[in-house]
Amino acid sequence: MTKTGMQDASMVKKLGIDGCIDCDSHVEEPEAAWQYLDAEFADRRPVVIDRRGQPGLAKQDAFWLVDGRQFPRPFGPAAMFFGTPPVSTLALNKPYSVPSQTMEDVQARLADMDRNNIYSSVIFPTTFLANLTDDLRFEAALMRSYNTWLAGQCAQSGGRITFVAMIPFRNPAEAVAEVKRAKTLGAAGLYCMGTAGEMMLNDPMLDPVWSEAERQDLPVCIHVGYSHPGITGSVHSQYMAINTSFLLPVFMGFVAITGGGVLDRHKGLRFGFFESGSDWLPYIVGRMEHYYPVCKPVFNVPVPGKSPLEYLKEGRLAFSVEGHEAGLPQVISMVGEDNVMASADMPHAEGRDSELEEVAEREDIPAELRRKMLTTNTQRFYKFKDRA
Repeated sequence: MTKTGMQDASMVKKLGIDGCIDCDSHVEEPEAAWQYLDAEFADRRPVVIDRRGQPGLAKQDAFWLVDGRQFPRPFGPAAMFFGTPPVSTLALNKPYSVPSQTMEDVQARLADMDRNNIYSSVIFPTTFLANLTDDLRFEAALMRSYNTWLAGQCAQSGGRITFVAMIPFRNPAEAVAEVKRAKTLGAAGLYCMGTAGEMMLNDPMLDPVWSEAERQDLPVCIHVGYSHPGITGSVHSQYMAINTSFLLPVFMGFVAITGGGVLDRHKGLRFGFFESGSDWLPYIVGRMEHYYPVCKPVFNVPVPGKSPLEYLKEGRLAFSVEGHEAGLPQVISMVGEDNVMASADMPHAEGRDSELEEVAEREDIPAELRRKMLTTNTQRFYKFKDRA
């Protein structure tokens, strides 16, 4: 296999693809992302803590300080891993320049995309992989500043880079307003973790947000992240975190959306599930299908109008997949050939092989389907216009 996306993506090109459409890459936020904070919060802007050279920190040796709390946390309760701020040894050792990682130099990011045979890319956050503050007004202000800043950076890309907007789901009234503004900023979708804090995504408090997303015709992008405080606080190591508190909320989000009536109440809304792979899907769907016919007659509890498999057949649920997944053919047969997408995850990657190249190399998947996963399926999900 190709060992880095910086090399020629030969298998992608052999499939006849002149530029992939990447469903999920990231920005390593710079301090400029907070420049549009409301005046009342200006003194609380996140601050970079540079601890390079401190023993025991390895490559992740820079952090954000937000309201007196450090993000990410390498040790102790609520340990977590992510790669921003971009002054760390981790960032400096990546095969992408820091201005490309931070999107402060959009031309540098475009050049990196070209080297990876990526025509267009959708940008997700990094800092917001965690809940940064319990002050929900301040959280909403941070998200507004980020959205305003990133929209301006994406506007410099000639239409090749767009973004999913941060939405303060823990504050539904603010969330509705930001969904409306996200549309005017040119967002391709709405960022959501698998829970809104401790709140499941089928909670009726979120119905006004789903209604507005439906009105604006913006997909909801459910992404891995440290969203549930109880799960996050139970974990004491980064290795455990990346496999539990980072991952489990996506599964909770899937159950909430398919089992909690959201798809019945909002028939024009579509959801995507990102960066959690897809091998988990047959297991969870199997469990839900097992209990779907018995919950109402046995427990006298409401169930949604359709089973998870029936919702999957509607085509409103899409999934980013990873090329190394053993169960990928089974997942594709379950969700449909139009609803699986490939992600470059630039500039994260965590040292793995090129994600797009891994998908392109899957000989157990027909070439035409691999082409769809690398291009038109993402185009369809986000409703991008055809390339000129």
